[in-house]
Amino acid sequence: MIAPNPMVKRHTFEVLEDLDRRGFHNHVLIITRHQVKQEDPLRLDQIENLKLTLLFTYSGIVADRVLKRVIDNPKAIEGGAL
Repeated sequence: MIAPNPMVKRHTFEVLEDLDRRGFHNHVLIITRHQVKQEDPLRLDQIENLKLTLLFTYSGIVADRVLKRVIDNPKAIEGGAL
């Protein structure tokens, strides 16, 4: 997520809460680079039925030459050329 979008976060919570209210017991994986606020774990802890897994990522790619290689040759990621 280049610029955190509060609308996406709000919508994600609303969808999770709706699925939980409906009694779904699915596994849900949330992958994000967004910062977690103090109230977020408290809100997620209210979900009783869904099985939530959170994965926080940070690419750390800041070098222009690396980004240019990825943009110019997206297959480089698959082949481990980075």
